Amino acid sequence: MKKIIYILALFFVFSSCDDGFDEMNVNPTKPTFLTPAIAMTTSQMYAAGTSYVATLFYQMGVAMPLMQQINCTSYRWEYTSSQDHRFFNEQFPNAVKSIVDLEYQLEKSDSYTKDVDLAIARVWKVLIFSRLTDAYGDIPYSEAGKGFIEGIRFPKYDAQADIYADMLKTLEESAAVLSGGGESSYGAGDLIYKGDALQWKKFANSLMLRLALRLVKVDENAAKTWAEKAINGGVMESNADIAYFNYQQEAGYGGVFGPTINPITRSFGSRYGNQVKLSDTFVNFMKS
Repeated sequence: MKKIIYILALFFVFSSCDDGFDEMNVNPTKPTFLTPAIAMTTSQMYAAGTSYVATLFYQMGVAMPLMQQINCTSYRWEYTSSQDHRFFNEQFPNAVKSIVDLEYQLEKSDSYTKDVDLAIARVWKVLIFSRLTDAYGDIPYSEAGKGFIEGIRFPKYDAQADIYADMLKTLEESAAVLSGGGESSYGAGDLIYKGDALQWKKFANSLMLRLALRLVKVDENAAKTWAEKAINGGVMESNADIAYFNYQQEAGYGGVFGPTINPITRSFGSRYGNQVKLSDTFVNFMKS
């Protein structure tokens, strides 16, 4: 009897066939990649913040008090290192992954809008990573977000100096592409500029100027060079250039949070919101 079982087992091992298995093993309801317009919307929403808790405990509990923009009148808001990780943990699996996926998809694309789409995506990618490195210093950068694409589950940490150099180079190259105008496939999927290449060029140069200002106390000459380059390239000059989008309004969403799902608004409207006050330091600085 045992011989028969062994023979049957060997038969199934050597006679098994994987014809069509790859296709059968793919869930047709879950696409590998999103269309660029949907992917851009996703990345923008993730970058703006989707977690009320992450915003509440990191931005209001760590970042803004450290910058002396706000003070909190409750012991609940005493600084604690246990909240430092929240922005990191929210952004890497969401905003970073989504923009790296989009960049990879566009690099493989043969669409006639590829160059403009890719330039816009890379500018947005710089915004995402600039906020992260400003908050945490050395972070995963060159290998970040490539778990699905290249199987990199443990990306290396890059030095902040190298990250800044690459971000500024990326903005310069992207602004050059966008300065020619051209058409983007994003359309309404771009919640900020609706795919307007020239507006994105201004955004790229304005972001370059921001990064240049960050360098003033590190490398004054480089800061001056990049600032002049940004201004000469054309930066934001009026409210019409502002990069923003409106969060969805929730009818009937009452309670302490108010009528919007903007996580910062929710944070200020939370049960701790009435304990948050503008800082003397910040107010007097703005007055002067």
